[in-house]
Amino acid sequence: MEDLSIKIDTLSDEILILILRKLSNIEVLYSLIGVNQRLNRIAYDSIFVNNLTLFERSSNGSIQPLPHSRFERFFREI
Repeated sequence: MEDLSIKIDTLSDEILILILRKLSNIEVLYSLIGVNQRLNRIAYDSIFVNNLTLFERSSNGSIQPLPHSRFERFFREI
């Protein structure tokens, strides 16, 4: 049987951006920053960084500020 797994590196930028737009901008940045040059370029695209909300929804549905460690990472990287 043929291996049907697809690696993220094999996707075009356009397809990858369509997928990533389903996530919150903050999740995209936190997940992709520092992985490699291509993903850095995509993460820093204006689609994701022009409108950042530095809050997150907790498991019980309440909205809370980002944890200090995450905020510090964004502050350093962006």
